Amino acid sequence: MPIRNALRESSYTTDLMLDEVLAIPACERRHEAGPMDGDTTLIASASARLPADDRGSGIADGDWDDLFNAVQDQLTHLVSDGAFGSATSIAPGAAQIRDGVLDCVAALRLLQETVDARRVQRDGLALAVFDAQTSLAQVRAALFGTQRGGRRARHDALHDHLTRLPNREFLRDRINRQLATAGQARCVLAVMFLDLDGFKQVNDAHGQAAGDELLRIIGARLRRVVRAQDVVGRVGGDEFACLIGGIGDMAQLAHLAGKIGQAVSAPCTVGGLKLVVHASIGIATSPDAGNSADTLLNSADRAMYAAKRQQKTHAFFSRDDAAATAAQPDPA
Repeated sequence: MPIRNALRESSYTTDLMLDEVLAIPACERRHEAGPMDGDTTLIASASARLPADDRGSGIADGDWDDLFNAVQDQLTHLVSDGAFGSATSIAPGAAQIRDGVLDCVAALRLLQETVDARRVQRDGLALAVFDAQTSLAQVRAALFGTQRGGRRARHDALHDHLTRLPNREFLRDRINRQLATAGQARCVLAVMFLDLDGFKQVNDAHGQAAGDELLRIIGARLRRVVRAQDVVGRVGGDEFACLIGGIGDMAQLAHLAGKIGQAVSAPCTVGGLKLVVHASIGIATSPDAGNSADTLLNSADRAMYAAKRQQKTHAFFSRDDAAATAAQPDPA
C-alpha cells in the first residue's frame, strides 16, 4: 500500500509536516498502535462525524455518502493545498505520500461507484421482491375468494335455503354412499319420508311467513331427535326425509319413528300463535325395499301416502320390506 510504505520510509521532517497538515500531534501518531494509525487517521476522523450508533455494520445509505464525501474532500484538499510542496521543491518522501493520497482518492471514488451500483441493484431487487410478494398476495386472495365462492356455491346447491337442511340431491348422494358400505357392515339402512298433515291449512290461514317459520321449527326438531350420524333433509314444500344408518332391528327403527312423530306434533309458537301439525311417515329399508337412493326414496314416499290413509297410524313401513310385519311404529 503506497501511503503506508511511504509513511514508514519518510523522514522525521516529513512526519512533522503531515502531522501539522492533518492537525494531529506527532506524539499521538507515534503511539504504540504502530504505523497503521497514519493510514486510518482521515477515515477515522470522518467516521467520527457520524452518530455513535451508525459506526457499526448498520450504517445507512445517507451515512455512507457522508463518509465518502468527507474522506474524499479531506484527501483532495490535502493535495490541492500544496501541503507536499511545489513541483520544484518537494520534501523528501512527500512525493510518494502525495501519490499515495491520489491513489486513495481514485480508489475511494471507485469504491463509491461500486457501492452506488450495488445499492441500485439492491433497491431494484428489493422492488422486484416486493412486486412479486404483492402479486403473490393478490393471487392468493383471488384463489381464496374463488375457493370460498366455490364452496359456498356447492353448499347452496346441496342445501335448502329456508331450513338450511340438506336437499334431495344431498340425500341421494349420501344414501348411495352409505349403500356402498352398508352391505359390508351388515346393518339396516333406512329412509323415512315425512309429510306434514295440516300444513296447507296453516299456510292459508296465517300466510307464507308463518308457514316458513313453522318449517324451520320442524326442521330443527327433526335434527335434534335423530342421532348425530343421521341425516335430515327437506325434499319438498312440506316434505322431509331422514337417512338412518346402523339400525340393528326394525323395532328400534319403529321406536325412532314414533319419537319423530311426537316431536312434529308438539305445538309450535309462531308470531304468538300456537300452531299444530302432524307427520305421516313412510319407512323403507335396504336391501328389502331397494339398493339405490331413488328406489328407497320412492318406496318411502309410497309408504308415507299409505300412512296418510291410516287415520290412526302416522308411520307405515313400505310393503316391500319383508320384516315390516314384525314391527309397528309407536303411536304418535
